[in-house]
Amino acid sequence: MKLILNPHFYLTDELGTVPRIVERRTEKAYGPDDSVKLYLGWDELPAREALRRLSLDRKWTQASAHVREMIARFITDGKPLPAEGAERG
Repeated sequence: MKLILNPHFYLTDELGTVPRIVERRTEKAYGPDDSVKLYLGWDELPAREALRRLSLDRKWTQASAHVREMIARFITDGKPLPAEGAERG
């Protein structure tokens, strides 16, 4: 499955056991601890932190169970995502 993050990057679980963020133009895959700059206005961050930042802004808690599980495996080592409206840490 591929989850489009923005016009330049997507998250996929099709490249192995751990999901990867992939840069569309180069097909370079980033693991959770690799540094990535998802948006021009953002600093370079570990990929798991960048995806966590995106997940706080988007309604992925309402996405399919498969999408939520893929995001959780990438950013939280398998821990569940917080419920809708939960306090953000």
